[in-house]
Amino acid sequence: MKCILVVVLLQMVMLLPACGSPRAMGDASQHPMAAARMDHACLVTRDDERLIAWYRDVLGFVVEVHWEAPDVVPGARLSYLVHPSGFRLEIVGDPNAAPQAPAQTVPADFAAAGYRHLCFAVDDVDAARREMIARGAIAMGEPFDYPLLSRRLAFLQDPDGNVIEIVQPMAGAGVLPGHLLQAAHGIEGHVTVITTMQSRAGTERDLEHRLAAIDRAGAVRWQALRNPEVAGRYAIVQTWENTDALERHASSNQGQFETITDLLHGPPLAQLLRSSEQPDAPRRALPDQQETPLLDALRTRVRAAASLDEPFVLVVRLPMTVDGDATTDAAAWAHSIARATRAEPRNGDYAFFREADDHRAWVLLERWPEFAAMEEHVTLPHFGDLMRLLAAYGGDRRRAELYVPLVAP
Repeated sequence: MKCILVVVLLQMVMLLPACGSPRAMGDASQHPMAAARMDHACLVTRDDERLIAWYRDVLGFVVEVHWEAPDVVPGARLSYLVHPSGFRLEIVGDPNAAPQAPAQTVPADFAAAGYRHLCFAVDDVDAARREMIARGAIAMGEPFDYPLLSRRLAFLQDPDGNVIEIVQPMAGAGVLPGHLLQAAHGIEGHVTVITTMQSRAGTERDLEHRLAAIDRAGAVRWQALRNPEVAGRYAIVQTWENTDALERHASSNQGQFETITDLLHGPPLAQLLRSSEQPDAPRRALPDQQETPLLDALRTRVRAAASLDEPFVLVVRLPMTVDGDATTDAAAWAHSIARATRAEPRNGDYAFFREADDHRAWVLLERWPEFAAMEEHVTLPHFGDLMRLLAAYGGDRRRAELYVPLVAP
C-alpha cells in the first residue's frame, strides 16, 4: 500500500513588539524554526511486540533499532520504526504503563485534549481502509467526504486504540472543486468563489505565471492575491454573473486548473459565497468611540443577507500605497495585526493579501462565525493598530464586501 505520512503540527510563533514599532518578520520561511523538520512521534504501550508487529504489517514500518533507557523509563524497551516515507515512530514498551480507554467514535476521540491521531495521505481511501482492516486495523465508522477541505477521510485504530486517519483529495478537488460546481448549479444571481491555496516550496513564480494565464473572460471580478505573511500562500477571489458563467469558466480552464493543482501542497480550500450589496464602506472610527459607522453598515448588510448569528466573509480592499523599503515594515505590521486577530477565540480567519499583478494593492480577507464576534473584534487594541497602519500608508477609505456561504462545510 503506497502512502505518504502527513503530520499536523501546532505552528510555533514568536511575539512581535507593539505595532508602533514592528520588527520585520518577512514570511514564515524566515521564522527561527523554519528549518526544523518533523522527526518522529512517540507511542507508549504495555505490549510493544504486538504494536511493533501491527505497524509493520498494517502500515509498512520496519524496525530501525531497539534500546533501553533505565534512567528515563525504568523497565521499558524503546524502539524506532521507520516508514518508507522517512518518518519515524518511537514505540515505548512499558508493562507498567497506565492503560488508556480507546474512544469508540471519532467525535469522542476529538472530545479529549492533546494529540489525537497520525494521518497518512493515500491514493485511495476506500481501498487503503479495506487493506488496513484486512491486516488488523479497527474501523471507526465509514469513510466520508469533507468538502470544506476537498478531502475524503477515514479513521481507524491500532490494537491499543491509537487513532490513524487516512486522507485523499476528493474527486474534482482543485481551484474550482467539482462538489462546489454541483452545489452552485441553478443558483440565481451573482456567485463568488474564494479559493485559498499553498504552493509547494520553490514553485511560487511558476504558480503566478499559471494563474495569470487563466482565461477570465466574462468574470465580474477575478483577482489573484499573494499573502505577504506566509511564503507560497495565495487566494483567488472570483465573481460571476450566474452559475452558468461559472460552469463555463471551469470547463474552459480545466486543463490550466490541473497544472496549478500540481504545484500545490495539498488540495486548495474553496468556498462558494453569495454577495450582499456592496456599497463603499464608511470610514471606520477608532474603537474607543461608542459605536462605529462600520458596524452599523455591516449589521444592516448581515441582517439583510442572512442573520446575525450566521457566518460571513469580508473582503476589504485597502487603498494603501506601499512600495520599496516600506514594504517590509508594512508586512511586519500587518503580520502582527493578523496574528493577534487569529488568536481571538471566535475568529475564523484573518489574512492580508497583495494582488499578484500589483503588489502595491492590498486586500484583507476576514471570516467570522457570527456578527457578535466582529463586534468584539473592533473593541480590541489590534483593531486600532489596523487603523494606524492604514493611516500610515494613506488608506483612509476602504471598500468592504460582505459574503455569506452558500454551501455548508
